[in-house]
Amino acid sequence: MISTRARKVANILYVYILLTAIPFFLVKFPIFSFISPGTILYSIYIYFLYLLLPFILFKLNNFRFYISKKQFLLMYFIVFLYFVSFFAGINYYPDSLLLVKTLLISVGIFTFIGVPNSFVLTEEEVRFFMKKIIYFVVFACIYNVLINLDLLLYGTSSLELPKQFASFFSNRNTYAIILVIGIIACTFLIVSEKKMRYIIFSLLFFISMIWTDSTNSLMSTIIFLVFFIMFYFKKNNIKMILFVFTGIGLLYILYIKGFLDGIIAFVKYGDLSEFSGRTDIWMAGLNTLKESIFFGVGIGQSKNVLSSNDFDFDQFHNGYIEILVSGGVILFIVYILLGIYMVINLGRLYSVHKLIGSIYLASFFSLIFSMFFESIVFFHEGFFSGIVTIFYLFIPLTLLNYYIKPKKENSQGDKTE
Repeated sequence: MISTRARKVANILYVYILLTAIPFFLVKFPIFSFISPGTILYSIYIYFLYLLLPFILFKLNNFRFYISKKQFLLMYFIVFLYFVSFFAGINYYPDSLLLVKTLLISVGIFTFIGVPNSFVLTEEEVRFFMKKIIYFVVFACIYNVLINLDLLLYGTSSLELPKQFASFFSNRNTYAIILVIGIIACTFLIVSEKKMRYIIFSLLFFISMIWTDSTNSLMSTIIFLVFFIMFYFKKNNIKMILFVFTGIGLLYILYIKGFLDGIIAFVKYGDLSEFSGRTDIWMAGLNTLKESIFFGVGIGQSKNVLSSNDFDFDQFHNGYIEILVSGGVILFIVYILLGIYMVINLGRLYSVHKLIGSIYLASFFSLIFSMFFESIVFFHEGFFSGIVTIFYLFIPLTLLNYYIKPKKENSQGDKTE
């Protein structure tokens, strides 16, 4: 039985996203520099929100908790392997504070895999959540334009990369991933509500993405649209042809603007030089993996690994290498099982609601591609991992309960009678 009080869960998740994003915006004003990312106060703030979220969700459900055996085993193995990896990594990069991070990640795994089974979301609630996400992304876009007027009007920028637009996020890639989520939300509302404003918002997000010069996010968006068309419009030839030609037109624009040069060079000549030096830091991660191939070197060691290889980065710009370095091949296999678990559940969602199922299946395949070029990881504290985990995992799993749980309860009732 699922508590009816869980109807507020979407608002709680959205407020959590906003609260984790606020410091990125505030640090643009010198008076708030004390809470900028990297400070002790920022860490305390983020950790507090991270621990507060499951408490509020549990309180909303009168501290009742339901979980299936499969979910429990999945959570158990991920948490267990993270702790094993922490102790394995101490020999390579000693850092006792990472034990706290490992504990926090365990809370996140429990929050985003176990808790959804105790709640239910309706299609209407998901629609309102999508609208709020869009308004947040619109605010980010407008802010982005306002602080880059000189670049727009005069073609000059004080940033290191001439095409890079500043934003209140830590880097352009974080901003671009948020734009992808905004386009996904707009696509859902365009099809379900057929209102012009969502088409306008989508165009704003596309233009902002091109300005931001993020090839990965542009390709992720195209992959999302292609898979969405395949899943949703497969029996409507006219609409499919229209969307296909739109996709081809977008690809052509990207081609003539040079956004696909790196991919073309790799396919034709095997040249990886256009990937912004990512391959060098990928190799640093893979070389470290050789030292502890089964269990990795623990969560949060990416910066230490890269620093020891003379790289001034704190991530590998590849979600899969982040998992491998953190927990080795065994944890990577468990994450593959998590991916299979999600695809199976998204397939079930597709069978009961074609539109939402198409949106989330296409989104998940887009995310799988995006993880090759960005350190997108689930369950971590902070804004970026939080919004990705909530949007791609928590929301669809909780929505599925609306369609699946009543059937299970009814079938059990029939058997009892």
